[in-house]
Amino acid sequence: MVKKYCIVFLFCFFSHWTYAQVKIEKESRVMSKDVPEIAVKWLEDVFDHKKN
Repeated sequence: MVKKYCIVFLFCFFSHWTYAQVKIEKESRVMSKDVPEIAVKWLEDVFDHKKN
């Protein structure tokens, strides 16, 4: 019985390590000519010509 609990505990404990990920993010600008015009119009409507 104790052996069963040890196996379950070890499985649960080490399974968190196996699913760990390293996420690398990079932000970059998009040129205004590359944005579809309908998207620009929607952004202007939503944000009401605000700069920030």
